[in-house]
Amino acid sequence: MHDNSIAAAAHDSYETQSYKSSCLEGTRTQHIDDITAWTTRIDQSSQHRLLWMWGPAGVGKSAIAKSCAEKTAKQRRLGASFFFSRTQHVDDPKRFFTTIAHQLVQKVDEYRRVLGLRIQHDQDLHTKGLDVQFHELIIEPFLELREQNIDVENKTVIIDGLDECNGDPAQSKIMELVAKSVIEHSDKIPLLWAFFSRPESHINREFSPYSRSHLFAKVELSVSESDDGDIKRYFRDKLLPLASTDTLWPSEDTLDILVSMAAGLWIYAATLIRFIMDHEDLPRQQLDRVIEFHSQRITKSSVTAELDAFYGIIISRISSKHLPIVQESLLIHHTTSGTALHILCNIQGLALEDLKHALSKLHSVLTSEEREWGKPFPGSVRISFYHASFMEFLLDKIRSGEYCLEDHRHYTALATKVLRLFKDLYAINGISRGTSFFPGDISCCE
Repeated sequence: MHDNSIAAAAHDSYETQSYKSSCLEGTRTQHIDDITAWTTRIDQSSQHRLLWMWGPAGVGKSAIAKSCAEKTAKQRRLGASFFFSRTQHVDDPKRFFTTIAHQLVQKVDEYRRVLGLRIQHDQDLHTKGLDVQFHELIIEPFLELREQNIDVENKTVIIDGLDECNGDPAQSKIMELVAKSVIEHSDKIPLLWAFFSRPESHINREFSPYSRSHLFAKVELSVSESDDGDIKRYFRDKLLPLASTDTLWPSEDTLDILVSMAAGLWIYAATLIRFIMDHEDLPRQQLDRVIEFHSQRITKSSVTAELDAFYGIIISRISSKHLPIVQESLLIHHTTSGTALHILCNIQGLALEDLKHALSKLHSVLTSEEREWGKPFPGSVRISFYHASFMEFLLDKIRSGEYCLEDHRHYTALATKVLRLFKDLYAINGISRGTSFFPGDISCCE
C-alpha cells in the first residue's frame, strides 16, 4: 500500500510543511475550535459526519485545514490527511483512497489487520476504479470490524484543496462516494470527513442533495473584514522582529495600510510579507515600495484586481533580458505538470545558477529547491508555487496582460529552442538526422 500512496499529501510531510502554513497562534481560533470540537463529540449518533468548508481562493482555507489536522493529530483523533496541490503535483486521484488507507493502517490496529488480509487476497486493489478502491479499502474493512463487534474510535479525515485534484470528474466522484457512504452507513463507519475547497459548481452539485441532512455541515469561509484583527496580528508578528530596539517600526498606521491592502485575503497578506522580506533588498525599502504601490492605487477595485496588480508589480521587477526566459520556463513548467530545473536549463541553454538568478525576482510567489521528488529524477531542483493564484493570474490574458504565458511568441520561441536542443544532441551522439523519425529539416535552428 505504501508504494501506491502519496507521502507528500500528508499535513506533516516535508513538502506540505514547505508550502502550506498553519494559522498563526491565536488567529482563526473560532473556526479551528469549532472543527476540532466536532471531532471529539461523545454523542456520535446525532452528529454530522461530513463537513465542507468552502470559500474563494486565498481566504485561508488551507491554513485552517492544516491547523485542524495538527490539533486533531495531537489529540490522537486524526485518521488521515490529504492536501491536494496542483502546483506541487499532488493531484493524482488514482492514489487518493490508497493514501487515505495507508495512513489509516498506521492509526487503527484493527483496521490494519483486516485490510492486510483483503490485500493478500487481491493485490491489485490499488489498480481498480475509485468506487472499488473506496469500498474495498475503506468501507468494507470497517463494516467487517463492526460485524465482529469490534469498536473503533472515530477518526477524522481532513482533505484540503479537492478542487485541485486532477480532473473535475474525479473531484465529483470522490465527493459522491464519501457523501453516499455517510448517508448509507452513518456512524457504522468510524470516520468523520472534513473537506476544504473552493465552491466549484460540480463539487457543490454533488453535495447539494444531502445538504439538509443532519449528517452534513456546510461552512462558508468568506472574504470578511472580521479577519482584519487577525491579519493585523499576522503582519505585526512577522515584521516586528525586524525592527530595531529604538524605533517603533512598522507604525500602527503602516500596519493598518497593509491590512487594508490585504482586504481579507490571507494569500495577499502572505505575499506582501514575502515581498517585504525579499533577501535581495532591505525590508524597510521593500515596505516603502509596498506603501507607494498602495498610494498609487487611487481607484478602489475588487480584491482580485488589487492582488493582480501586485502580482504585476512583482513580475515587472524582472529585467527585459530575463523576462522571456522566465515566461517560457514557467510555461514549460505548467504544460508539463512540473519540469526539473536542469531540463529547463538545457532547453534555455543556461547554467542552473543563471536560471535561478532569472527567477529570483519571483521570490515572494515561488521558490526552487532540491527535494526528493521521486522518479525519474530524485533530488531534482524544481519550482514550487506558494499558491495556485499566481499561475492562474499568469494564464489569464485579461488579468496579466503582457505577462500572460499563453502567447504565440513564447510557444514559437520554445519550439525553436527544443529543435535546437535535439539538433545538438544528435550532433553530440553522432546520429544522422536522416536515420530518425524526427523531422530532418530543422534549418530554423541553423
